[in-house]
Amino acid sequence: MSVRERISERIIREFSGIKVPYKILVLDETTKRILDTCTDMNAVFDAGIYNVENISKKRQSYSYMDAVYFVSPCESSINAIIADFAVKKTYSAAHVLLTAHAGDELFQKLSSSRAAGEIKTFRELYVEFLGIEQRGFQTSLEDEAKSGRGGLSGVSPGEAEEIAKRLCSFCVTMDEFPTIRYTNLPGTPTKQIGEALEKSLQGYRESDKVFGAKSRGTLLILDRRADLVSLLLHEFTYQAMVQDLLPVTRANRYAHKEKTVALDEDDAMWCTLRHKHIAQCKDELDLQIKKFMTENKAAAQKSQTGEQKEKSLEEMKELVSSLPKYHEMKEAFGLHMSLAVECIKRLNEKKLDEVGSLEQTMATGTDADGKRRGVSLEELFPFLRRASLSEKDKVRLILLYGVTQESRSGEIESACREASLGGDIASGVRKVIDHRELVLQLRDSVMSRRKKKKQGGFLGLFGGRQDDDRYELSRYETLLKGIFEVYAEGKLDEEVFPYLNSRRVFSGEGKAASLRKGHTPKKKPETEELLVVFVVGGVSYSELRDAYFMAETTGVECIVGGLGIERPEEFCENFNWK
Repeated sequence: MSVRERISERIIREFSGIKVPYKILVLDETTKRILDTCTDMNAVFDAGIYNVENISKKRQSYSYMDAVYFVSPCESSINAIIADFAVKKTYSAAHVLLTAHAGDELFQKLSSSRAAGEIKTFRELYVEFLGIEQRGFQTSLEDEAKSGRGGLSGVSPGEAEEIAKRLCSFCVTMDEFPTIRYTNLPGTPTKQIGEALEKSLQGYRESDKVFGAKSRGTLLILDRRADLVSLLLHEFTYQAMVQDLLPVTRANRYAHKEKTVALDEDDAMWCTLRHKHIAQCKDELDLQIKKFMTENKAAAQKSQTGEQKEKSLEEMKELVSSLPKYHEMKEAFGLHMSLAVECIKRLNEKKLDEVGSLEQTMATGTDADGKRRGVSLEELFPFLRRASLSEKDKVRLILLYGVTQESRSGEIESACREASLGGDIASGVRKVIDHRELVLQLRDSVMSRRKKKKQGGFLGLFGGRQDDDRYELSRYETLLKGIFEVYAEGKLDEEVFPYLNSRRVFSGEGKAASLRKGHTPKKKPETEELLVVFVVGGVSYSELRDAYFMAETTGVECIVGGLGIERPEEFCENFNWK
């Protein structure tokens, strides 16, 4: 079952389990975001919910209905529950479902109030994270991403504790008590977060002895510094382009014509297209429309003029718009044609094919013909002068140059001056470059253990043309893809990615079997093996895509998570440059 489905099922099951004739669902901002991400309101109403209200707003009294408070364990929400029963009862009774464990102080405050006598149900659900996709999740519950933090800007002990608590929610929801591994880089918070997570999971197991009895997984906490390249490159697959180039909200909503649409897994066409190269999207849409035309004679008559001529995306868009019937088909195809057309329009306006070619050469260390070469500052300068590129585009190029090329003293400063950028940018790039040698060692550890080594490339890693990719602008392969592959072969370096404590390996029957520390299994894991990679600092869309690809090719269940799903422009905008 997917991450998104698992969290949705867990929440809806709790709603349905409250057997009363009428139920009002009361949410706070956190739980509204969680529900918006993982399910739709039809499922909520099917669970017997009569109405949905916001706990922070003035609400009508329903003395004959029970209230289901699905809220986070924060002071404002607990105070609101107490106030609803302080003088006159707002509802007949209360059923309190918290997203996570309530601290002793808040629990005592609630249990000593008048509301305590009206509470029929009290549960801590451990669902305080966002199930973004089938194989993707994030721990940040905010509307806006806080990019450029974590592995790059560091986290405080309090922030590490908060991340660990939300990772604990993820593990409980997935019923996994995983083996924890982390990135062994100086200055990284990965071990700190892992230790806090282990403590949280042990605490939960004390109240649920069967938790994780059939655990089969490993959770690897990865530092974002390990692969900044995948975050900075312009991607040319559909989902990545839409998120990078178009005004999509953090909740994956897009204003299309006069309505706001959701770009999520409830849209079958989105799922079909999201990981395809933009060039393949046109072919897929063309195929789907032709299929529709053969199945609907009235629609076919509309397109009989020029029927044999291959149509552009714009022409297909006009064709679908001309059909007065078939509203659902019109909306679905019309949306994705508009998105694809707009992506290609932005690509052409910014000449991103030329930018992407330069980026791929920097990232892989080879040109489109497979010849090994670097990129000089003189090659970069013309792109930094382009009026068609935004300031953030230029920052991406300079960061990518600094991370991938062995720049001499003063080169980054020269590049920033050429792009009319401030001195803070140059110092920020230098801060990233300072970790280059350590990152090289980590990457080389993964590269050297891959079953099929590839020659050349950025730092000698994953260079050259991908075997399964015809597109010159998609030559670079992410470090995460290599990690999934090497893990599936049982060859992940224990010095670079050490185990947090003593190693735990679970058999198919769920019984723990200890192995001598340092031993690496030679056998490929069973098909039910699970690897979750959590990136401190956020996950790129290319890494999210690779989780799907590697799950299909390795037999390992691959899931990727992070503080957020990062967009390159937001990363550059919010990075702590000073």
